[in-house]
Formats: sequence, C-alpha cells, structure tokens
Amino acid sequence: MKFILQGEYSTLNEYSDAERMHYRYGAAIKKAETQRAALELKPQWDGTEVTKSYFKFTWYRKNRRTDPGNIAFSEKFILDGMQEAGIIPNDGWKQVKGYIHDFEVDKDSPRVEIELISIYELECPFCGYYGD
Repeated sequence: MKFILQGEYSTLNEYSDAERMHYRYGAAIKKAETQRAALELKPQWDGTEVTKSYFKFTWYRKNRRTDPGNIAFSEKFILDGMQEAGIIPNDGWKQVKGYIHDFEVDKDSPRVEIELISIYELECPFCGYYGD
C-alpha cells in the first residue's frame, strides 16, 4: 500500500521554535499537519486492513538545507493523520514494526511517499515471514 502527500511538512526545528514561543503554537502546528495528512491520505486508501507493518517514508525536499532527522520528525503528524483517516487504528506496537527513511531532492515536486510493507509480505528463509 502506498500513499503520496504533497509538499513539505514542518520540521522539528520549526515545531520546537513554535513551542518555545507558546505551547499553543506548537499544538496548532500539530493539529494542522495532522489534519492535512488525514485529508490527503483518506481518498488514497483502498480500505485494505493494515496489519503489522514497516512504514517506509521517502522524503522529497526542495533542497538539502535541512538535516534528515529534523525532516523525519514529521512522521508523527503523518501517523496521527493515518489514525484520523481511519487507515490504522493506532500507531503503537501492534501496528508498527519499524520505520525506514529515505531522503531525496525534488525541487519541483516536494512530497512524502509512504509505503506500508506488511511483515507477512516479507520472506524469511526459515519461517516464510518475519512475524512476532
């Protein structure tokens, strides 16, 4: 299952700066980014139930001026948006096996591509899949 979110999301530095000014500014960023993700994700979802998965994020940014850890912080907004859209019931241990992050530059089309890779789709030479 794959999703594409257009544009760039707030970075950790932007969020932290807002929190330092006033906690409500940080809360406003979280709310806006979560709703933005939910609105873009819901129409792309085909209704398939999400099992325990790896979440692979490919972050396409306009340039390399922001460090990857600062960018990846936005995964929380996106996962909360997935919950709000009804795609995942929770972003806890039962749904999330792990995260994979790739970073690319696309100055004309910044975006985030999210691919959900179920642990049951992965082959293990000993057991057939990587399960619990």
